[in-house]
Amino acid sequence: MVTTEWTHSLTSSITAISSGEMAVLIEGISMSKDSDVNFSSFINVLDERRRSSDFMWMSREMNPVKSYRQNHDTSNPYKFQYDVLKSRKIKKLIEEVSKQQNTPESQVEKRVIDLLKEIGHARDPATLRLVGLCFVKAVKKIFDGIYVNEDRLLKIKQNMGSNPVVFVPSHRSYFDFCIMSFITFSYEIETPCIAAGMDFMSMFLMGEILRKCNAFYMRRSFGDDQIYRTVFQEYVQHLLIAGDLPFEFFIEGTRSRSSKSLPPKFGLLTMLLEPFFLGEVPDITFLPVSFTYDHIVEEGLFARELLGVPKPKESTSSLLKAINLINEVHYGNCYVVFGEPISFRKYITENLASKLNFVHRNPSQETSQTVDFGHHIVGSQQKNMLITSFHLLSIVVGNHQLVDAAGKSLQVEQASKDVAWLSAVLSAFGALVQPVPHRHAAAIVMDAVKQHSSVLTVNEAGTLQLATSAFDPSKFTACSWKGHQLQEDVLRTAYPMVVLQLYINHCLHFLVSPAIITVIMQHLGEDGRITKHELFEKYKFVCSLMTHEFVFFRPWAEKTFEDSLLKLELVSIVEGDNLRLGNHRKLQALLCNLLYPFTSGYLTICRCLQTLDEKDLWSEKQLMTTLQAKIEGELRSGNLQHPYCLSLDLISSCIASLTVKGVLNRSRVNGTVQYSVKRDDINQVTSELECLTVGPIKYPFDKDSGSLDLDAYKALSVSDSVAVEGLSSKL
Repeated sequence: MVTTEWTHSLTSSITAISSGEMAVLIEGISMSKDSDVNFSSFINVLDERRRSSDFMWMSREMNPVKSYRQNHDTSNPYKFQYDVLKSRKIKKLIEEVSKQQNTPESQVEKRVIDLLKEIGHARDPATLRLVGLCFVKAVKKIFDGIYVNEDRLLKIKQNMGSNPVVFVPSHRSYFDFCIMSFITFSYEIETPCIAAGMDFMSMFLMGEILRKCNAFYMRRSFGDDQIYRTVFQEYVQHLLIAGDLPFEFFIEGTRSRSSKSLPPKFGLLTMLLEPFFLGEVPDITFLPVSFTYDHIVEEGLFARELLGVPKPKESTSSLLKAINLINEVHYGNCYVVFGEPISFRKYITENLASKLNFVHRNPSQETSQTVDFGHHIVGSQQKNMLITSFHLLSIVVGNHQLVDAAGKSLQVEQASKDVAWLSAVLSAFGALVQPVPHRHAAAIVMDAVKQHSSVLTVNEAGTLQLATSAFDPSKFTACSWKGHQLQEDVLRTAYPMVVLQLYINHCLHFLVSPAIITVIMQHLGEDGRITKHELFEKYKFVCSLMTHEFVFFRPWAEKTFEDSLLKLELVSIVEGDNLRLGNHRKLQALLCNLLYPFTSGYLTICRCLQTLDEKDLWSEKQLMTTLQAKIEGELRSGNLQHPYCLSLDLISSCIASLTVKGVLNRSRVNGTVQYSVKRDDINQVTSELECLTVGPIKYPFDKDSGSLDLDAYKALSVSDSVAVEGLSSKL
């Protein structure tokens, strides 16, 4: 807990930042060279809700804008399902299945009807308004503000009507789709149809309530059920072609427990794009949306899941309990950034050497375009991810805990200077960053600590410390762990660091490529040199190894590498035609330390796999358990310094990448997935990784903090934007 004595001098500043100046800071976020967002139009949509009646607002007369104007009535969801049932494709399906299975068509038709009832939404405006009223009252207690770039949203609204519109939000919390519906209702845009998982459908009452609020349900896996696949595809495409509501789905497929962007999933995207390739719609407009939270509502749940505590089953009772707990915590702001609308027709024509041909289709080309477009959407989400002061503070505190936890303490004053410095650095790297004015840095840091008191505290001496009392491992000793059951002392130490890593991970898409290059360069020493070709080959190896950890798209590898190299040259980390390390030691150390949990975790996993017999078969759970137990032992012995290496997400990503590289054999025996190790291949990968893994680099961060050249970084992010854009256009 923050002590009154030490914070007395900051109280007035914190109060000012939390109320009046917070809006100024939001509006003052400068446009970075990667993001095209204009923050002068950011609006807190909760302000108006705190000044007027929620009931009158929710019950107001509306004429919402439709995404795709139709000449027929689309208001009856059951008539919509009937139209799907009578469609040409479903009729053909019924006839074919009836012949194949020697079953009456009426029986097959009944199966289709049951599936349509399972899948379809049951839109009910009255239920939508009632649920919306409850949500508005709850969200005003949970969040201080929900900030939206209004100018972009109004432009989107103005251009709706001529073709289907698809919202594609990032997925960091269950609040994402609720807030999306709240925002569209606020701006009188039709509430979108939302693709939801079957977990929600099975929840007592909530499943049907969400269905009446435009949710339709899809199974996680279609398997070999061709009837379900065809019915679901036809329903989705009918929503797009014959419906007038916006469509909404999460391209990542699930919530990101690690707060990193996940590689795109292509199943639903392929279904959505097929009507365009068939010429059944003139265009499809995709709207990437980026969510950022000051305080992730599910952070504790995510951290426990990453460490191996099983995810609790979704139920209505658990939801009600969670709402009660949520009301006791201060969650700060939510930032919703609407990206530039993407016309799929324009995207395709600009990337095609030939004209579109709707008669003679090219399936392999369409697949390639779909994959490329999916990564483009994720990239658009990433560049508009806002980085807040707590994300910056998490990097500073995480770095200190990694290299100096047992040595010099981290004072708020020093942390504030580093946060201000890091804000400027990330802006120079093209990130969308909340500004941290030097004169307000301490107040902003203290406000961030206040929001995250379950993880960080400040003692009487003004020292930042990890809070370990908020997590009681004994509550989970009896549960069935997903991996190795960790010891209580390890859990207690790991938990706050894993929570911090969630906020660090949020920033890594801006930093991971520069960090990889810096780690490679670090092995050369101060006088070592390397050619660009050699550096690129090593860079590609690391990217291929971590392709499930971060979103790396192989066709864009050279462009990403060149852009990252230019940024590193601009901040004096890399210099010279024959590349060598520059003199920015502080930033070099930070970038290497940011990558350390991943390189050291992967190296430990590879070394453990080297000890396994090639003839042995391991189930996924057995392998995960063995690897996590090995990592726990290495942490206890001091050979590993970062507890995020225990993350099951990291272990799973490593296993997946090694499988793709052919280092692990993956087979199915009696319906169970089994793994075996290729000894020669794992030895080679381990050897290469050993040459690229850098231990935590201790650097006296306060050495540079007294003379922070913040103006130079800010000038860099503006003056060199032309150079970066020029490089990208050449590539």
